[in-house]
Amino acid sequence: MGRIIFPEVDDAALSDYLRQAQVAGFDLVYWMTSDDRIPNGALLERFRGQLVDRKVTYAVSLASLCEPDSLVSSQFRIEEYPREPASLVLKSLSLDSGVYSRFRVDPRIPSHIFQDLYETWIDRSTRREIADTVLTAVMPDGTIVGLLTIAIVGQECQIGLLSVDGSRRRIGIAKQLMNVGHRWIAARAIERVSVVTQGDNREACAFYERCGYRMRDRKNIFHFWPQQRLSL
Repeated sequence: MGRIIFPEVDDAALSDYLRQAQVAGFDLVYWMTSDDRIPNGALLERFRGQLVDRKVTYAVSLASLCEPDSLVSSQFRIEEYPREPASLVLKSLSLDSGVYSRFRVDPRIPSHIFQDLYETWIDRSTRREIADTVLTAVMPDGTIVGLLTIAIVGQECQIGLLSVDGSRRRIGIAKQLMNVGHRWIAARAIERVSVVTQGDNREACAFYERCGYRMRDRKNIFHFWPQQRLSL
Protein backbone atom coordinates (compact mmCIF):
# COMPACT_ATOMS: atom_id res chain seq x y z
CA MET A 1 0.00 0.00 0.00
CA GLY A 2 1.27 3.47 -0.86
CA ARG A 3 0.22 7.04 -0.22
CA ILE A 4 0.37 10.15 -2.38
CA ILE A 5 1.49 12.77 0.12
CA PHE A 6 0.64 15.85 -1.93
CA PRO A 7 -2.97 16.85 -1.18
CA GLU A 8 -3.45 19.32 -4.02
CA VAL A 9 -2.13 18.17 -7.39
CA ASP A 10 -3.77 18.44 -10.79
CA ASP A 11 -4.93 15.40 -12.72
CA ALA A 12 -1.81 15.26 -14.86
CA ALA A 13 0.49 15.09 -11.83
CA LEU A 14 -1.84 12.64 -10.09
CA SER A 15 -1.80 10.37 -13.14
CA ASP A 16 2.01 10.50 -13.21
CA TYR A 17 2.24 9.49 -9.53
CA LEU A 18 -0.15 6.62 -10.12
CA ARG A 19 1.83 5.41 -13.14
CA GLN A 20 4.94 5.39 -10.96
CA ALA A 21 3.07 3.38 -8.33
CA GLN A 22 1.91 1.00 -11.06
CA VAL A 23 5.48 0.42 -12.24
CA ALA A 24 6.65 -0.01 -8.64
CA GLY A 25 4.07 -2.74 -8.11
CA PHE A 26 1.79 -1.05 -5.58
CA ASP A 27 -1.61 -2.74 -5.35
CA LEU A 28 -3.35 0.03 -3.36
CA VAL A 29 -2.56 3.75 -3.32
CA TYR A 30 -4.56 6.20 -1.24
CA TRP A 31 -4.78 9.94 -1.60
CA MET A 32 -6.29 12.51 0.76
CA THR A 33 -7.30 15.84 -0.72
CA SER A 34 -9.70 18.73 -0.17
CA ASP A 35 -13.39 17.96 0.09
CA ASP A 36 -14.19 19.64 -3.25
CA ARG A 37 -11.48 17.86 -5.27
CA ILE A 38 -12.66 15.07 -7.57
CA PRO A 39 -10.33 13.67 -10.28
CA ASN A 40 -11.76 13.29 -13.77
CA GLY A 41 -13.67 10.14 -14.60
CA ALA A 42 -11.13 8.84 -17.11
CA LEU A 43 -8.35 8.94 -14.51
CA LEU A 44 -10.53 7.19 -11.93
CA GLU A 45 -11.41 4.50 -14.44
CA ARG A 46 -7.83 4.00 -15.63
CA PHE A 47 -6.44 3.46 -12.14
CA ARG A 48 -9.56 1.91 -10.61
CA GLY A 49 -10.09 4.92 -8.35
CA GLN A 50 -12.94 5.33 -5.87
CA LEU A 51 -13.97 7.94 -3.31
CA VAL A 52 -14.06 5.84 -0.15
CA ASP A 53 -14.23 8.38 2.66
CA ARG A 54 -15.39 11.91 3.27
CA LYS A 55 -13.25 12.42 6.36
CA VAL A 56 -14.61 14.94 8.86
CA THR A 57 -12.73 16.27 11.87
CA TYR A 58 -14.79 17.76 14.69
CA ALA A 59 -13.34 19.74 17.59
CA VAL A 60 -14.47 21.49 20.74
CA SER A 61 -13.08 23.53 23.60
CA LEU A 62 -14.29 22.09 26.88
CA ALA A 63 -14.54 25.63 28.26
CA SER A 64 -17.37 26.28 25.79
CA LEU A 65 -19.45 23.38 27.06
CA CYS A 66 -21.93 23.38 29.89
CA GLU A 67 -21.11 21.27 32.92
CA PRO A 68 -21.89 17.67 31.94
CA ASP A 69 -24.98 16.14 33.43
CA SER A 70 -24.25 14.05 36.52
CA LEU A 71 -26.44 11.27 35.26
CA VAL A 72 -26.67 8.24 37.47
CA SER A 73 -28.42 5.46 35.59
CA SER A 74 -29.70 2.25 37.05
CA GLN A 75 -29.41 0.73 33.59
CA PHE A 76 -25.63 1.02 33.20
CA ARG A 77 -22.45 2.44 34.73
CA ILE A 78 -19.28 3.86 33.20
CA GLU A 79 -16.00 2.17 34.11
CA GLU A 80 -12.40 2.40 32.94
CA TYR A 81 -11.29 -0.79 31.24
CA PRO A 82 -8.16 -2.31 32.82
CA ARG A 83 -4.80 -2.32 31.08
CA GLU A 84 -5.10 -5.76 29.48
CA PRO A 85 -5.99 -7.34 26.12
CA ALA A 86 -9.38 -6.42 24.72
CA SER A 87 -12.22 -8.85 25.31
CA LEU A 88 -14.21 -10.37 22.47
CA VAL A 89 -17.10 -8.06 23.33
CA LEU A 90 -14.89 -4.99 22.95
CA LYS A 91 -13.56 -6.30 19.65
CA SER A 92 -17.12 -6.76 18.42
CA LEU A 93 -18.02 -3.21 19.47
CA SER A 94 -14.95 -1.87 17.71
CA LEU A 95 -16.06 -3.52 14.46
CA ASP A 96 -19.48 -1.89 14.84
CA SER A 97 -17.78 1.51 15.11
CA GLY A 98 -16.09 1.01 11.74
CA VAL A 99 -19.15 0.37 9.61
CA TYR A 100 -18.32 3.44 7.46
CA SER A 101 -14.56 2.90 7.48
CA ARG A 102 -12.87 3.10 4.08
CA PHE A 103 -11.35 -0.29 4.81
CA ARG A 104 -14.86 -1.69 4.99
CA VAL A 105 -16.65 0.23 2.23
CA ASP A 106 -14.03 -0.53 -0.42
CA PRO A 107 -15.19 -3.91 -1.78
CA ARG A 108 -11.71 -4.69 -3.06
CA ILE A 109 -10.28 -4.92 0.46
CA PRO A 110 -10.83 -8.38 1.98
CA SER A 111 -13.12 -8.28 5.01
CA HIS A 112 -10.49 -9.85 7.25
CA ILE A 113 -8.22 -6.83 6.68
CA PHE A 114 -10.87 -4.50 8.10
CA GLN A 115 -11.53 -6.89 10.99
CA ASP A 116 -7.84 -7.28 11.83
CA LEU A 117 -7.32 -3.52 11.70
CA TYR A 118 -10.13 -2.65 14.12
CA GLU A 119 -9.46 -5.54 16.48
CA THR A 120 -5.82 -4.48 16.65
CA TRP A 121 -6.92 -0.88 17.21
CA ILE A 122 -9.00 -1.71 20.29
CA ASP A 123 -6.46 -4.23 21.60
CA ARG A 124 -3.62 -1.70 21.41
CA SER A 125 -5.95 0.84 23.03
CA THR A 126 -6.79 -1.36 26.03
CA ARG A 127 -3.08 -2.13 26.41
CA ARG A 128 -2.58 1.68 26.52
CA GLU A 129 -0.23 1.62 23.54
CA ILE A 130 -2.24 4.08 21.42
CA ALA A 131 -4.83 5.30 23.94
CA ASP A 132 -4.57 6.74 27.43
CA THR A 133 -7.92 5.48 28.62
CA VAL A 134 -10.71 3.19 27.48
CA LEU A 135 -14.09 3.87 29.05
CA THR A 136 -16.80 1.24 28.96
CA ALA A 137 -20.53 1.23 29.62
CA VAL A 138 -21.41 -1.77 31.77
CA MET A 139 -24.84 -3.24 32.49
CA PRO A 140 -25.74 -4.46 36.01
CA ASP A 141 -24.97 -8.04 34.97
CA GLY A 142 -21.44 -7.03 33.92
CA THR A 143 -22.05 -7.01 30.16
CA ILE A 144 -20.12 -4.30 28.32
CA VAL A 145 -22.41 -2.45 25.90
CA GLY A 146 -20.37 0.61 24.94
CA LEU A 147 -16.84 1.93 24.67
CA LEU A 148 -14.91 5.16 24.21
CA THR A 149 -11.15 5.50 23.66
CA ILE A 150 -9.18 8.70 24.32
CA ALA A 151 -5.56 9.52 23.49
CA ILE A 152 -3.57 12.53 24.66
CA VAL A 153 -1.71 14.06 21.71
CA GLY A 154 0.27 17.12 22.74
CA GLN A 155 -2.12 19.73 24.10
CA GLU A 156 -5.20 18.03 22.68
CA CYS A 157 -7.15 14.87 23.36
CA GLN A 158 -8.38 12.75 20.49
CA ILE A 159 -11.38 10.45 20.62
CA GLY A 160 -10.62 7.28 18.71
CA LEU A 161 -13.40 4.72 18.94
CA LEU A 162 -16.95 5.30 20.14
CA SER A 163 -19.44 2.46 19.93
CA VAL A 164 -22.68 1.34 21.56
CA ASP A 165 -24.30 -2.07 21.18
CA GLY A 166 -27.11 -1.81 18.66
CA SER A 167 -29.68 -3.25 21.05
CA ARG A 168 -28.81 -0.73 23.80
CA ARG A 169 -29.06 2.55 21.94
CA ARG A 170 -31.32 5.50 22.74
CA ILE A 171 -30.85 5.19 26.51
CA GLY A 172 -28.04 7.76 26.85
CA ILE A 173 -25.00 5.48 26.80
CA ALA A 174 -23.03 7.39 24.16
CA LYS A 175 -23.79 10.75 25.79
CA GLN A 176 -22.72 9.54 29.21
CA LEU A 177 -19.53 8.04 27.78
CA MET A 178 -18.77 11.47 26.34
CA ASN A 179 -19.63 13.23 29.61
CA VAL A 180 -17.30 11.00 31.61
CA GLY A 181 -14.69 11.29 28.89
CA HIS A 182 -14.84 15.08 29.04
CA ARG A 183 -14.40 14.96 32.83
CA TRP A 184 -11.39 12.65 32.40
CA ILE A 185 -9.86 15.12 29.93
CA ALA A 186 -10.60 18.19 32.06
CA ALA A 187 -8.97 16.52 35.08
CA ARG A 188 -5.73 16.50 33.08
CA ALA A 189 -5.95 20.23 32.35
CA ILE A 190 -6.50 19.68 28.63
CA GLU A 191 -9.05 21.89 26.94
CA ARG A 192 -9.15 20.93 23.26
CA VAL A 193 -10.77 17.69 22.07
CA SER A 194 -11.11 16.39 18.52
CA VAL A 195 -12.63 13.39 16.81
CA VAL A 196 -12.51 12.08 13.26
CA THR A 197 -15.50 10.42 11.65
CA GLN A 198 -16.88 9.79 8.19
CA GLY A 199 -19.14 12.36 6.57
CA ASP A 200 -21.40 9.57 5.35
CA ASN A 201 -21.95 8.54 8.97
CA ARG A 202 -24.63 11.15 9.47
CA GLU A 203 -25.76 9.74 12.79
CA ALA A 204 -22.25 10.14 14.25
CA CYS A 205 -21.87 13.65 12.81
CA ALA A 206 -25.20 14.73 14.27
CA PHE A 207 -24.30 13.21 17.65
CA TYR A 208 -20.99 15.09 17.92
CA GLU A 209 -22.71 18.31 16.92
CA ARG A 210 -25.29 17.77 19.67
CA CYS A 211 -22.38 17.33 22.07
CA GLY A 212 -21.12 20.81 21.13
CA TYR A 213 -18.47 19.84 18.58
CA ARG A 214 -18.01 21.86 15.40
CA MET A 215 -16.49 20.84 12.11
CA ARG A 216 -12.81 21.79 11.84
CA ASP A 217 -11.80 20.12 8.61
CA ARG A 218 -13.12 17.97 5.76
CA LYS A 219 -11.13 15.82 3.35
CA ASN A 220 -11.82 13.36 0.56
CA ILE A 221 -9.92 10.07 0.55
CA PHE A 222 -9.56 8.08 -2.65
CA HIS A 223 -8.35 4.52 -3.13
CA PHE A 224 -6.60 3.64 -6.37
CA TRP A 225 -5.77 0.10 -7.53
CA PRO A 226 -3.17 0.65 -10.27
CA GLN A 227 -2.44 -3.06 -10.78
CA GLN A 228 -6.03 -3.98 -11.60
CA ARG A 229 -7.21 -4.08 -15.18
CA LEU A 230 -10.61 -3.44 -16.65
CA SER A 231 -12.65 -6.56 -17.31
CA LEU A 232 -13.28 -7.13 -21.03
